[in-house]
Amino acid sequence: MFGRKRKSLKNNQSARFGVPLVTKDDPQNVVSEQFRVLRANIDFASAAIKNFKTVLFTSSEMSDGKSTTAQNLAVAWAQAGKSVLLVDADLRRPTIDKTFGIDNSRGLTTILAMGDQPADMIVQTEVQGLFVLASGPLPPNPSELLGSAKMIQLIDWMKAQFDLVVIDSTPLLMVPDAQSLLPRTDGVVLVAALGKT
Repeated sequence: MFGRKRKSLKNNQSARFGVPLVTKDDPQNVVSEQFRVLRANIDFASAAIKNFKTVLFTSSEMSDGKSTTAQNLAVAWAQAGKSVLLVDADLRRPTIDKTFGIDNSRGLTTILAMGDQPADMIVQTEVQGLFVLASGPLPPNPSELLGSAKMIQLIDWMKAQFDLVVIDSTPLLMVPDAQSLLPRTDGVVLVAALGKT
């Protein structure tokens, strides 16, 4: 009973306030160093993949830490000198707009559904080399939007503009949104919560 309540509070906290960016706020912290180790491991694992440009972050359930991992790793890659685009493709419980304090009235969904230009929706952050694309308004049909031909074209455009595209997606066991994106990315990071997943 108490575990459920704490989990619910954690869910609401990241949905309302975004996730903590320890890699940006405290680069010397031991947790920041662990994100850099993870970044190096992903870089090493992807070295055999030709033109590795897109990585999708997902988990099995909510509150496993996928958004925290994706967003901190995006910062870590930018700190390593890469041009990084962080995309909020969690069209059910977005957090990137809250983490970076940006407007979410336009973004990924307005590009896919209303024809907004992606270059106009991308926001440069205070972290050098890190750009973000908010989710935009929550749509009634997230899976269809993410699986559309427009999304394929958008990913191709993003890969041409940035060294790396980091996609924060939905949990796998809850909705089919992440499955729509899996074939369109070069790599997937499955985040598991210790003692929970």
